[in-house]
Amino acid sequence: EILGLRTAVLIHLKYGLVLAEGGKKFATREGRVVFLEDVIEKALDLSRAILEEKSPALSAKEKKTIAEVVGIGALKYANLKENRHSDIVFHWEQMLDFSGDSAPYFQYTYARLQSILRKAGRTGKSDLALLTGEEERALILKMMEFPDVLHESAAEYATNYLASYLYALAVRVNKLYETTPVLKEENKLRKNALLDLIAAASEILKTNLSLLGIPVVSKM
Repeated sequence: EILGLRTAVLIHLKYGLVLAEGGKKFATREGRVVFLEDVIEKALDLSRAILEEKSPALSAKEKKTIAEVVGIGALKYANLKENRHSDIVFHWEQMLDFSGDSAPYFQYTYARLQSILRKAGRTGKSDLALLTGEEERALILKMMEFPDVLHESAAEYATNYLASYLYALAVRVNKLYETTPVLKEENKLRKNALLDLIAAASEILKTNLSLLGIPVVSKM
Protein backbone atom coordinates (compact mmCIF):
# COMPACT_ATOMS: atom_id res chain seq x y z
CA GLU A 1 0.00 0.00 0.00
CA ILE A 2 2.85 2.37 0.83
CA LEU A 3 4.39 1.74 -2.59
CA GLY A 4 1.07 2.45 -4.24
CA LEU A 5 0.82 -0.97 -5.88
CA ARG A 6 -2.68 -1.64 -7.20
CA THR A 7 -3.01 -5.39 -7.12
CA ALA A 8 -5.46 -7.76 -5.49
CA VAL A 9 -2.95 -10.53 -4.92
CA LEU A 10 0.50 -10.34 -3.33
CA ILE A 11 2.58 -13.50 -3.28
CA HIS A 12 5.77 -14.12 -1.32
CA LEU A 13 8.23 -16.27 -3.27
CA LYS A 14 10.89 -17.97 -1.21
CA TYR A 15 14.37 -18.34 -2.70
CA GLY A 16 17.40 -20.33 -1.63
CA LEU A 17 20.73 -18.83 -0.59
CA VAL A 18 23.32 -17.46 -2.99
CA LEU A 19 26.58 -19.18 -2.08
CA ALA A 20 30.15 -18.16 -2.87
CA GLU A 21 32.27 -20.26 -5.25
CA GLY A 22 33.11 -23.43 -3.37
CA GLY A 23 29.64 -23.59 -1.83
CA LYS A 24 30.37 -21.50 1.28
CA LYS A 25 27.87 -19.03 2.71
CA PHE A 26 28.58 -15.35 2.40
CA ALA A 27 29.38 -14.04 5.89
CA THR A 28 29.67 -10.30 6.55
CA ARG A 29 31.28 -10.76 9.98
CA GLU A 30 33.99 -12.98 8.51
CA GLY A 31 34.61 -10.67 5.55
CA ARG A 32 33.16 -13.18 3.08
CA VAL A 33 30.78 -10.90 1.25
CA VAL A 34 30.40 -9.48 -2.24
CA PHE A 35 28.53 -6.23 -2.79
CA LEU A 36 26.14 -5.89 -5.74
CA GLU A 37 27.98 -2.85 -7.11
CA ASP A 38 31.21 -4.86 -7.21
CA VAL A 39 29.46 -7.85 -8.82
CA ILE A 40 28.01 -5.65 -11.59
CA GLU A 41 31.36 -3.96 -12.23
CA LYS A 42 33.17 -7.29 -12.43
CA ALA A 43 30.53 -8.69 -14.79
CA LEU A 44 31.02 -5.66 -17.07
CA ASP A 45 34.81 -5.94 -16.93
CA LEU A 46 34.71 -9.63 -17.82
CA SER A 47 32.27 -9.13 -20.69
CA ARG A 48 34.40 -6.27 -22.07
CA ALA A 49 37.49 -8.49 -21.96
CA ILE A 50 35.68 -11.32 -23.77
CA LEU A 51 34.45 -8.95 -26.49
CA GLU A 52 37.95 -7.56 -26.99
CA GLU A 53 39.12 -11.12 -27.65
CA LYS A 54 36.20 -12.42 -29.71
CA SER A 55 35.13 -9.28 -31.62
CA PRO A 56 38.10 -6.92 -31.99
CA ALA A 57 36.61 -5.39 -35.16
CA LEU A 58 33.73 -3.77 -33.26
CA SER A 59 33.96 -0.06 -32.55
CA ALA A 60 34.64 1.17 -29.00
CA LYS A 61 31.05 2.40 -28.74
CA GLU A 62 29.66 -0.94 -29.90
CA LYS A 63 31.87 -2.84 -27.46
CA LYS A 64 30.71 -0.66 -24.57
CA THR A 65 27.01 -1.10 -25.41
CA ILE A 66 27.28 -4.84 -26.03
CA ALA A 67 29.41 -5.39 -22.90
CA GLU A 68 26.69 -3.82 -20.75
CA VAL A 69 23.97 -5.94 -22.37
CA VAL A 70 26.03 -9.12 -22.04
CA GLY A 71 27.38 -8.47 -18.53
CA ILE A 72 24.06 -7.52 -16.92
CA GLY A 73 22.22 -10.22 -18.86
CA ALA A 74 24.68 -12.84 -17.64
CA LEU A 75 24.24 -11.72 -14.05
CA LYS A 76 20.44 -11.89 -14.27
CA TYR A 77 20.36 -15.28 -15.97
CA ALA A 78 22.80 -16.84 -13.50
CA ASN A 79 20.14 -16.38 -10.82
CA LEU A 80 16.95 -16.84 -12.82
CA LYS A 81 17.99 -20.18 -14.33
CA GLU A 82 18.14 -21.85 -10.90
CA ASN A 83 15.26 -23.55 -9.14
CA ARG A 84 14.18 -20.96 -6.59
CA HIS A 85 13.86 -23.64 -3.90
CA SER A 86 17.54 -24.55 -4.23
CA ASP A 87 20.69 -22.73 -3.17
CA ILE A 88 22.64 -20.99 -5.93
CA VAL A 89 26.43 -21.37 -6.19
CA PHE A 90 27.93 -18.33 -7.90
CA HIS A 91 30.40 -19.16 -10.74
CA TRP A 92 31.95 -16.36 -12.79
CA GLU A 93 33.20 -18.61 -15.61
CA GLN A 94 29.86 -20.38 -16.07
CA MET A 95 27.99 -17.09 -15.95
CA LEU A 96 29.90 -15.64 -18.92
CA ASP A 97 30.39 -18.85 -20.92
CA PHE A 98 29.61 -18.20 -24.61
CA SER A 99 29.12 -21.91 -25.30
CA GLY A 100 27.06 -23.12 -22.34
CA ASP A 101 23.87 -22.52 -20.38
CA SER A 102 24.30 -18.76 -20.07
CA ALA A 103 22.77 -15.49 -21.28
CA PRO A 104 25.80 -14.68 -23.50
CA TYR A 105 25.31 -18.00 -25.31
CA PHE A 106 21.69 -17.11 -26.11
CA GLN A 107 22.55 -13.52 -27.03
CA TYR A 108 25.33 -14.75 -29.31
CA THR A 109 22.94 -17.27 -30.90
CA TYR A 110 20.41 -14.51 -31.55
CA ALA A 111 23.09 -12.26 -33.08
CA ARG A 112 24.27 -15.14 -35.28
CA LEU A 113 20.73 -15.72 -36.58
CA GLN A 114 20.28 -12.01 -37.26
CA SER A 115 23.52 -12.06 -39.25
CA ILE A 116 22.14 -14.82 -41.50
CA LEU A 117 18.92 -12.88 -42.07
CA ARG A 118 20.84 -9.69 -42.92
CA LYS A 119 23.03 -11.49 -45.44
CA ALA A 120 20.02 -13.15 -47.06
CA GLY A 121 18.01 -9.94 -47.48
CA ARG A 122 14.32 -10.30 -48.36
CA THR A 123 13.07 -13.88 -48.25
CA GLY A 124 10.23 -13.76 -50.80
CA LYS A 125 7.93 -16.75 -51.22
CA SER A 126 8.65 -19.98 -49.39
CA ASP A 127 7.34 -23.51 -49.10
CA LEU A 128 7.37 -24.72 -45.50
CA ALA A 129 6.50 -28.23 -46.71
CA LEU A 130 10.12 -28.47 -47.85
CA LEU A 131 11.37 -28.37 -44.24
CA THR A 132 11.68 -32.13 -43.96
CA GLY A 133 15.22 -32.50 -42.62
CA GLU A 134 15.79 -34.09 -39.23
CA GLU A 135 17.23 -30.93 -37.63
CA GLU A 136 14.52 -28.74 -39.14
CA ARG A 137 11.73 -30.92 -37.77
CA ALA A 138 13.40 -31.13 -34.37
CA LEU A 139 13.64 -27.33 -34.19
CA ILE A 140 10.01 -26.88 -35.25
CA LEU A 141 8.83 -29.32 -32.58
CA LYS A 142 10.90 -27.51 -29.94
CA MET A 143 9.47 -24.15 -31.00
CA MET A 144 5.95 -25.52 -30.63
CA GLU A 145 6.61 -26.20 -26.94
CA PHE A 146 7.03 -22.50 -26.09
CA PRO A 147 3.37 -21.65 -25.24
CA ASP A 148 3.14 -24.59 -22.84
CA VAL A 149 6.46 -23.74 -21.18
CA LEU A 150 5.37 -20.12 -20.79
CA HIS A 151 2.06 -21.14 -19.19
CA GLU A 152 3.75 -23.58 -16.82
CA SER A 153 6.39 -21.04 -15.83
CA ALA A 154 3.74 -18.45 -14.99
CA ALA A 155 1.59 -20.92 -13.08
CA GLU A 156 4.51 -22.14 -10.95
CA TYR A 157 6.32 -18.78 -10.65
CA ALA A 158 9.34 -20.66 -11.99
CA THR A 159 11.75 -18.72 -14.19
CA ASN A 160 13.97 -21.79 -14.45
CA TYR A 161 11.39 -23.39 -16.76
CA LEU A 162 11.92 -20.56 -19.24
CA ALA A 163 15.68 -20.87 -18.79
CA SER A 164 15.73 -24.61 -19.45
CA TYR A 165 13.63 -24.12 -22.56
CA LEU A 166 15.93 -21.33 -23.75
CA TYR A 167 18.93 -23.62 -23.57
CA ALA A 168 17.18 -26.49 -25.36
CA LEU A 169 15.97 -24.17 -28.12
CA ALA A 170 19.40 -22.56 -28.57
CA VAL A 171 21.04 -25.98 -28.85
CA ARG A 172 18.54 -27.02 -31.52
CA VAL A 173 18.87 -23.86 -33.61
CA ASN A 174 22.68 -23.95 -33.41
CA LYS A 175 22.59 -27.57 -34.54
CA LEU A 176 20.58 -26.48 -37.58
CA TYR A 177 23.06 -23.67 -38.24
CA GLU A 178 26.02 -26.07 -38.08
CA THR A 179 24.52 -28.81 -40.28
CA THR A 180 22.52 -26.83 -42.85
CA PRO A 181 24.21 -24.32 -45.20
CA VAL A 182 21.16 -22.05 -45.39
CA LEU A 183 22.65 -19.27 -47.52
CA LYS A 184 24.04 -21.79 -50.03
CA GLU A 185 20.72 -23.60 -50.53
CA GLU A 186 20.00 -23.64 -54.29
CA ASN A 187 16.25 -24.33 -54.05
CA LYS A 188 14.88 -20.81 -53.52
CA LEU A 189 11.59 -21.95 -51.98
CA ARG A 190 13.42 -24.18 -49.50
CA LYS A 191 16.02 -21.50 -48.76
CA ASN A 192 13.27 -18.99 -47.97
CA ALA A 193 11.52 -21.58 -45.80
CA LEU A 194 14.74 -22.07 -43.84
CA LEU A 195 15.07 -18.30 -43.43
CA ASP A 196 11.47 -18.12 -42.18
CA LEU A 197 12.28 -20.85 -39.67
CA ILE A 198 15.37 -18.99 -38.47
CA ALA A 199 13.41 -15.74 -38.17
CA ALA A 200 10.72 -17.45 -36.08
CA ALA A 201 13.27 -19.15 -33.83
CA SER A 202 15.15 -15.90 -33.26
CA GLU A 203 11.89 -14.18 -32.31
CA ILE A 204 11.15 -16.85 -29.70
CA LEU A 205 14.68 -16.48 -28.30
CA LYS A 206 14.23 -12.71 -28.08
CA THR A 207 10.79 -12.99 -26.46
CA ASN A 208 11.95 -15.58 -23.92
CA LEU A 209 14.98 -13.50 -22.94
CA SER A 210 12.78 -10.41 -22.70
CA LEU A 211 10.50 -12.20 -20.23
CA LEU A 212 13.59 -12.72 -18.05
CA GLY A 213 14.51 -9.05 -18.38
CA ILE A 214 17.47 -9.76 -20.66
CA PRO A 215 17.90 -7.72 -23.87
CA VAL A 216 19.51 -8.88 -27.12
CA VAL A 217 21.80 -7.24 -29.66
CA SER A 218 21.81 -7.77 -33.42
CA LYS A 219 25.56 -8.41 -33.61
CA MET A 220 28.32 -9.45 -31.25
